[in-house]
Amino acid sequence: MNLQALSDDELWQLYEAHVWRPRDRRLDELDEAILSEIDRRAELASQLVMTLQEAKSIARHLGLTLRQVRSGDYRVNFRDGNETTAYYTTDLEDAVNTAVEMARKRELSAWPKPDPHCGQSSC
Repeated sequence: MNLQALSDDELWQLYEAHVWRPRDRRLDELDEAILSEIDRRAELASQLVMTLQEAKSIARHLGLTLRQVRSGDYRVNFRDGNETTAYYTTDLEDAVNTAVEMARKRELSAWPKPDPHCGQSSC
C-alpha cells in the first residue's frame, strides 16, 4: 500500500482502523508503516517555511523588489522596473527563485560584449 499517496484524512482514518487498538496487541508491519508515514509528514510540516520578510530581504539584496499585492499574488521586479519587467506568481518560493534568476540574467547582460573584430585576447 502506498501510504504517501493518501491524503492526511485518509492516513488518519487508516491509523484509527489499524493502529489505534488495545495496547495488548502487537503492532504489525502495516501499523509500523502507518506510524512511520505520520512521523515523516510531521517532520516535513515542522521544517521552517520562508516568510515574506525573508523573501523580501533576499530580493532586496539582489537589487529587486518583492511584494504581496492585494490579490495575494507576489510581484517581483527590478527596483527601476516597470510593468513589462514585473513577474507575478501565487507561490512565494517561485517568486524568490524568479528573483534569483532575474538577478543572474541582469548580471550576465551587464558583462561587456566581445568585439567581433578584435582577434586578440587583450581587447
